[in-house]
Amino acid sequence: MDIFKGESLFASMFSYQPSEPLNPEFGFFGIDTLNFLPNSGSYFLAILAIMLTIIAKKLLNWVCVKNEQK
Repeated sequence: MDIFKGESLFASMFSYQPSEPLNPEFGFFGIDTLNFLPNSGSYFLAILAIMLTIIAKKLLNWVCVKNEQK
């Protein structure tokens, strides 16, 4: 399930060598290639958003603590 259209984003950023699925069962479930990024959909985009949120919260906390008036 690709809710953020990550497959098209990854396709525009990276070039992949064509490959076949590992076996016919993978092809049956929609995994048409051995390349991991196109098959992962929006997984990495969601992980990136989570990581950026955590970093922003830690940075904001550090700024607030550093500028706390005593």
